[in-house]
Amino acid sequence: MDKTNFSDVVKKGYGFQGEFIYLGAGILEGGVVPEAAVKIPLRTMNRHGLITGATGTGKTKTLSILAEGLSEAGVPVLLMDIKGDLSGLAMPGTENSNILERHKKLGTAWEPSGFPVEFLSLSAEKGVRLRATVHEFGPILFSKILGLNDTQSSLVSLVFKFCDDKQLPLVDLKDFKKVLEYITGEAKANVQAEYGLVSMTSISLILRKLIELEQQGAKSPGLPYPSPKSNELSPMEKMMQGVGGQVARQVGRTFAATVTGAVTRSLLGVMGFGGRRRR
Repeated sequence: MDKTNFSDVVKKGYGFQGEFIYLGAGILEGGVVPEAAVKIPLRTMNRHGLITGATGTGKTKTLSILAEGLSEAGVPVLLMDIKGDLSGLAMPGTENSNILERHKKLGTAWEPSGFPVEFLSLSAEKGVRLRATVHEFGPILFSKILGLNDTQSSLVSLVFKFCDDKQLPLVDLKDFKKVLEYITGEAKANVQAEYGLVSMTSISLILRKLIELEQQGAKSPGLPYPSPKSNELSPMEKMMQGVGGQVARQVGRTFAATVTGAVTRSLLGVMGFGGRRRR
């Protein structure tokens, strides 16, 4: 296949109407074909996506480009960033030979630009602290934060169900531990009769996971917790009311990178500022 045919095939595959995010260009026999533009329709960014590849192949950079493109289109973005790889979005990039070479091959001009960023935190780390209760996390997400298996997660679901049925508030980690103590103590017989067997082995492991979480600075998953009567907007709610937030609410254009298997210590909120797409 020559470059012309290759370019025609790629153009046909990406021949859609409407706004888009430009990712780069196709490569044929080791050479970049700038006419074979690779782009994602903006209207499809409310769907699930998966970025895969070996270490150093550009997964994080691809995610950064997507976040920048969405922000330029006025769409707020929430990124869970454990290692701080994406914090540089807040500052304009620095010119180097690799960047200039890439844009020369693509036939595009490089324009360094920073993006409006708000750092959010689930613990005592620097940043705007997210506000949420244990109950608002829900059993599935709370189990993922603790790194539990299916059996242990089912026990967490039991705790949530028990609290819902008895109208017991699950505000912070102390509440959750108190409920664990209660259902394995004086209420054990009634709980097992109504909800099934409660494994002490799983209870012990969950308690250790909670202690581990507390040692990492999370006295509760989302410090500080608001009063139930508080009408104060959360940082993310304020962000969603900014430029681009109305678009996100109307058409559901949101994109989130979800990280599981570890305690997420910090998040990065990139606010859409309604700029124009650059190529």
